[in-house]
Amino acid sequence: MKDISKMSRAELKDHMMSLISEANYSKTLIQEHDTGHIIDYVGRLEERVEEISLCLVSASAVEDGYYVKNTEQDPYKN
Repeated sequence: MKDISKMSRAELKDHMMSLISEANYSKTLIQEHDTGHIIDYVGRLEERVEEISLCLVSASAVEDGYYVKNTEQDPYKN
């Protein structure tokens, strides 16, 4: 797996959606007993989603045709 700092925005978004999908599926496997490891796994997946989300939001350049917040190139700035 590539380091997230070397992924394009499109790759990051695809990876994030895969992690979200895996977390949602894993949540369906949780039962009352003996599934603490699944809960831990879901928690780690959700942490990774948050890391990637922050990476996407804090980017300082326009890449893959998407406008990124906090740049001087804001086409919607009044």
